[in-house]
Amino acid sequence: MYEGDIKSITAPTEANLFKAKSQVYNKTATYYNMYSKPKVTSFDTLGNNTTIMKSTTTTINLSKSNIKQDNQNASNAKDENNSNKPIQVKIIVPMEDRKDTKKIKIMAMLKGQVKSEMVDVQKEFIIIEGYTITRTFAFDRNTDMGPIQSGDRFHACVIGKELYPPEGSECEKRLIKHLDKPNALATRQPGNKCIYKN
Repeated sequence: MYEGDIKSITAPTEANLFKAKSQVYNKTATYYNMYSKPKVTSFDTLGNNTTIMKSTTTTINLSKSNIKQDNQNASNAKDENNSNKPIQVKIIVPMEDRKDTKKIKIMAMLKGQVKSEMVDVQKEFIIIEGYTITRTFAFDRNTDMGPIQSGDRFHACVIGKELYPPEGSECEKRLIKHLDKPNALATRQPGNKCIYKN
């Protein structure tokens, strides 16, 4: 960028970059005055009462601690986003209305990854002393489709022969809210009532 008109199309046009009255010059001068190293003048006395003037340059410390802290905060945020800590999804399967079920398959899907487990329902009822089965699956944070982030959608399904009718499988979806603790989702809602809220 320069100030001046083209004087010839066959010969070079001489132009002064950033005249003293230009806005670019003013901004540059302001920046230079703020961040350049100021000269400090001091006087030394030598023998025979001879005094000399000595010009030295000092360095302005532009709050390096603040810059370092900002860089560290940015680095920490980057580390948090690129963390290898698995993302957990907790699937909740209420079975109060299907107490005679023998086996079910619980599945979770997140950003191209699928996790599943077959569950012997009757044995599970004995172990948990109740009728709500839960499974927590851990997904790799970094995937072929990019890192898992807040707002990514995950799906959960429960499949079983005894879940007929109507279709033998029930699925739900939700968005990832937590990167450091399990994201819960109920896959079945007996009686069309939502019994679990995240």
